[in-house]
Amino acid sequence: MVSTDRKKEKGIALILVMGGLAVITVLAAHMTSTSEVTALEAKTLVTRNKLRYAAESAAARSYWLWFAHRQRFPARHEELGSRQPQLLTSAAFENWYADGKVHQVEANGLEVEVSLLDANRGLNLFGGNAEKIVQQRINKNEESEQNRNLKTFLHALQDYRDKGNAVRLYGMEEDGYREQGYRLMPRNGELQFREEVYWVPQVSELFSTTPKTGKRPRPRLRIIPPDGRGRSFLGKSRRPSFFSSSAEELRRKLELSPPELETVLEARRSVQEESMALRDVLAPELYTRIQRNFSLGESGIVTVEAVAHRGDIERKLVLTRESEPDNLHYSKGDLISNWQKVVY
Repeated sequence: MVSTDRKKEKGIALILVMGGLAVITVLAAHMTSTSEVTALEAKTLVTRNKLRYAAESAAARSYWLWFAHRQRFPARHEELGSRQPQLLTSAAFENWYADGKVHQVEANGLEVEVSLLDANRGLNLFGGNAEKIVQQRINKNEESEQNRNLKTFLHALQDYRDKGNAVRLYGMEEDGYREQGYRLMPRNGELQFREEVYWVPQVSELFSTTPKTGKRPRPRLRIIPPDGRGRSFLGKSRRPSFFSSSAEELRRKLELSPPELETVLEARRSVQEESMALRDVLAPELYTRIQRNFSLGESGIVTVEAVAHRGDIERKLVLTRESEPDNLHYSKGDLISNWQKVVY
């Protein structure tokens, strides 16, 4: 009897020991897995920081190369399309323009893709321009869902900016924003940042969010300067940059047919990549139409986009900077200021 009880006790002890070992094994595997994940996260964080520093360095270097190039060839202030290949084409000297061309810049041992765009581009929704832009997109001869969405956007934007609490027919005031989880809105004043417009209902009807190229879309709104800076930059009569504007903006403002749009885009590529003069690669009628609707010079306010990547990890820096000195010798009256800096 005693022998039988001892055998049972030995069996129970074995089960307890095996159970304990199983628990310890699971805990050890979990700790190993956690350590591996933590190490991977740390490695990813270090890589992301390196990529950001590389993007920062490449953006700063590219800006000054652009600035030096702008000082060396002052005629470009008036018209980039009048550039002279015999002066600018050199194996040892790369051309830097605010024209969207992608440059490969080495920074911290990494290759960074950098492009410069004139900030004078995109739709200007500051002040009364919004009403005009939206009305142009509304088809008055039909009652479609798109028309209703555009009216909703317009009324909501007007409610967002005005100081009153009266709600327009398709608009939205404080209660409507609170229901959507947005507190302390609307602003009840002029937009201070262009990204504010993405809080307004039905904004997607005005802007396409997914580009056909599959790349990250660039903002299609003109940047809003800091208070007291460059208000003329938002003027209604200011023509956007031809070399930095999107294909859709070119098509709309120039009223181009698909073949004409392709001709204009090909001409722009010739200027960017081969330093051709725009007037030499376009028919006179098209060239004149572009001159009437777009600026062929540079505003001096440039947006630098720097993309650094390693494997599947990517960091992007977007820097908009204003430069006003007339030469490379600065005085107290000269100004270089950042209008916006965003890191993705």
